[in-house]
Amino acid sequence: MDLWIRSQDKMMLVKVNQLAMCKLCDSYDIMVTTDVHHQFICGTYSTKEKALKVLDEIQCLLVDRYTMDPTYSFVGKALPRTCAIYQMPQDNNEQL
Repeated sequence: MDLWIRSQDKMMLVKVNQLAMCKLCDSYDIMVTTDVHHQFICGTYSTKEKALKVLDEIQCLLVDRYTMDPTYSFVGKALPRTCAIYQMPQDNNEQL
């Protein structure tokens, strides 16, 4: 599956290989790693809980992209090709 993330400032649209939350000083950043191992901060949040909520939303987006068939084995098979784009929300109480 292809996942693209649009940064909080809307200046960057990045194809994601890996996501991670990092604590830097007094903020929690969502770091994106691309296929060519470049890293970008796509979102910054004031609390760990807000950053985790964003990661939870991304996880739900990814899970919802597939119709899971319990009899289907993914071992050795290519996953269905779909694409998702997630807009990183701002750090405010209205959206989080």
